[in-house]
Amino acid sequence: MKLSHGLLFLILILSINGCKKEKENIYPKPLSLPKVETIFIKQIGRLFKCTGTIIDSGNLQIIERGICWDTLPFPNINNSKNFTEISPNIEDKDKPNFTLKLKYLNYSTTYYVRAYVTNNDGTAYGNVLKLTTPSFSSLTEGDNHEGGIVGYIIKPGDKGYIDGEIHGIIAAENDLDDKFGYSEAFYICKSLNLNGFTDWYLPSENEFHKILNNLEILNFKENGYYRSSTWNTGGSPGWGNETYPLCFVMISKWNYYTWYDYISYDNKFNVRPVRNF
Repeated sequence: MKLSHGLLFLILILSINGCKKEKENIYPKPLSLPKVETIFIKQIGRLFKCTGTIIDSGNLQIIERGICWDTLPFPNINNSKNFTEISPNIEDKDKPNFTLKLKYLNYSTTYYVRAYVTNNDGTAYGNVLKLTTPSFSSLTEGDNHEGGIVGYIIKPGDKGYIDGEIHGIIAAENDLDDKFGYSEAFYICKSLNLNGFTDWYLPSENEFHKILNNLEILNFKENGYYRSSTWNTGGSPGWGNETYPLCFVMISKWNYYTWYDYISYDNKFNVRPVRNF
């Protein structure tokens, strides 16, 4: 049977389309995975926090970002992880950096840590960083000790450092129940009998400087205003003078910075007693 030119042309077109569909099945669309970097790990006593950053979302919606860790190299989301699910409506969905705590770590153990990001096409991982947790027997900032929490351990180069001995600052476990002006705060701390110790006092500006990096593990209030014993009689330009002395106040922050201000000693602020050991 002789086929018409029109029928032959139709068969040819159908064959070409069939080949195209077959090729499309053989070569599926490549995945568009995100890109992420593990920036750094911050240690605060026995607490570890890891920060990652999203380099590229892969032009798809990010649905989860987090930190994973394991005792073996190259951890993945099937190991231990801490994560944040991303909603399309969340305000910070486009902010690249994220910081999360590592939980339930064992003593004296080396862990491998990396950031990860998941979009609709899959999960991508950042570079691997390594940490080693303190031993159970070592005294570490954030540990309970002698009536409070270790706020700072004196290091070589610090005033009062003695080789082979452990000394430092202990903070009360919590703020006093109320807020106080300077004179009230000073005398309440001086007369305090807490957990069997009577040598508590109102911390100075320099002592607040020492414990800055450990505020989170010492139960300080985030964005809390804390009174110190340091007076500023000279004052910054436009501030205090000898007639109206101003007291140093610390404003606590968790985002790797803390700033200071000088505010009238009559104002009432949070108070955290400290002692030395």
